[in-house]
Amino acid sequence: MTETAKLTASDGAGGDWFASSLAIDGSFIVVGAPHHESEGAAYAFVEPSGGWTDMTQTAELTIPYEAGYDFVGVSVAINGSEALVGRPWGNDNLGGVYLYKKPKSGWVSTSGFNTQLVPTDGFSGDAFGIAVAVNAGTIVVGATKLPASPGAAYVF
Repeated sequence: MTETAKLTASDGAGGDWFASSLAIDGSFIVVGAPHHESEGAAYAFVEPSGGWTDMTQTAELTIPYEAGYDFVGVSVAINGSEALVGRPWGNDNLGGVYLYKKPKSGWVSTSGFNTQLVPTDGFSGDAFGIAVAVNAGTIVVGATKLPASPGAAYVF
């Protein structure tokens, strides 16, 4: 195979860990950068009508109340026109996963998520959101249950 495009962040910097998590569904790609500006971010890319080409993001997905070192984007997943972004050390260290839905006008940079997923039995340090997967409307979120618990996978 031959590379057809290189995707980058318009505000990327060394140490962002850009592309440490990736998801693709058709012409939609989400890329995580969990160390971006100490909080983390996820970037949405939509394939142009002429096909993939070197480009920067269509939209940047952030969390509106970042406290620093939350690792937003350490995990990402896509379900059609929805993006899921993990934040395992946010919410007072309980973690969370954020669902962003594509607006009718198309993807735009936003800190406004549509839904926040949290565990019903969460504890500080659980790392809820360290992994996220989605298929046919079912969301699974990993929590490593730090420091001594065996961990859990939560199904929504």
